[in-house]
Amino acid sequence: MTFSDKLENIPSKSWKELETYLNRERSKGVRYVRKPIVAREIGVDGNDTLAMLSELCEEGILAAKVKVNCPDCGTQHGGVYDRQSEVPNQKKVCMCGSEFRMGNRSNWRVVYEIPEDDLDFFLSIGERLKVFNESADDLPRSFFEEQFGELENYDNPQHRGQIFDYFLGLLFQQLDGAVVKCRYNENNPGELDVIANFSQGPEWAFKSLGCATGVENKWEKDSASLGDIGKFGSKIQDLHERQGTKVGFFVSMKGYTEDAQNELNTGTPRTIGFTKQDVLQMVKDATAKNVIQDSIFY
Repeated sequence: MTFSDKLENIPSKSWKELETYLNRERSKGVRYVRKPIVAREIGVDGNDTLAMLSELCEEGILAAKVKVNCPDCGTQHGGVYDRQSEVPNQKKVCMCGSEFRMGNRSNWRVVYEIPEDDLDFFLSIGERLKVFNESADDLPRSFFEEQFGELENYDNPQHRGQIFDYFLGLLFQQLDGAVVKCRYNENNPGELDVIANFSQGPEWAFKSLGCATGVENKWEKDSASLGDIGKFGSKIQDLHERQGTKVGFFVSMKGYTEDAQNELNTGTPRTIGFTKQDVLQMVKDATAKNVIQDSIFY
């Protein structure tokens, strides 16, 4: 079994246990943890624990370092070394009377340094997108490609749809000056998935879309129906009366039924439909700007 295979076989519950433990230790002011202690505290096999800790080092979340301990009493000698080559090969006499060489690997203990920053170790994709959504401008294409890849492989379609709102919101937020809010009213499931305000945004957006626009997202096994478009139209009409919305956007990853397609781009305010291909283009552009402009100026 390869290392990557072992990681894939580690249940998410084990990762969550590790997250909880590391955050708890950090809150207590602990800077370093050791694999045997971690494995014991989270109740995970030592090999799996090593695989997880190694992965976190690869990701730059943790840093593996070396401490030197007396072989008899366990007292630490010297500092904490970033590399094995930094450990001096000098003789030490411990206060317990034991003599040993620091360069003897049997006296080394690998420790993992917990970062001092107030970070979440294992944000789910939904949590990660929510955090970025608060102040994320000029995100790179690689970010959107990575997040979209995770969304495509997400195993809970219903939850994926909610997370998708934040993903689309981020793409709209890449428009200069746009203020985006996702899950517009979390206490009312009938409200819009995303609303983008352009009062301080680019002039073309304000003139073409209005002071604000609404976005509805559908990532389910079925195509968007005429009923879906009709319900969204009512929401956009309400937003039109309150904020002068001229255009709303419906995103359906599975396309549209024929009658739903015929309903698009009709009425005032009008509803423009996007498909998976449009979303992929937004991901490639790392912004919704080009796709929006192509749709409203077409």
